[in-house]
Amino acid sequence: MQVSDINAGMTVFDSDGTDLGEVMEAWAYTEGYGYIARKEYEIADYGPVGGTTTLMETDAGYFQVKQGHTLGVGGRDLYVPMSEVQSVVPEERVTLHSTREVCEERYGQPPTQK
Repeated sequence: MQVSDINAGMTVFDSDGTDLGEVMEAWAYTEGYGYIARKEYEIADYGPVGGTTTLMETDAGYFQVKQGHTLGVGGRDLYVPMSEVQSVVPEERVTLHSTREVCEERYGQPPTQK
């Protein structure tokens, strides 16, 4: 899977089929600039910034999952690496290789810039 396959609003499920939450943002890792958020890469309704169409076509990166939030309050965020993605149904859902417990244990903090 590539960062370009992950979109805000998609529902994320663990390996047991449990709903973990909703994708809020995805980041691609680039050698020259570190992590770049999709919202910084795409300009409103115009799409990618000219000359950068391949930046999000990488499996190096992660995405943020809002978990258990009610009207923006409470819950927690998970920062899941792309390597954890088992499958994607475009614009709908992301299924992970691991269970909720493993994800909560491993992915509670965003990765540091390299």
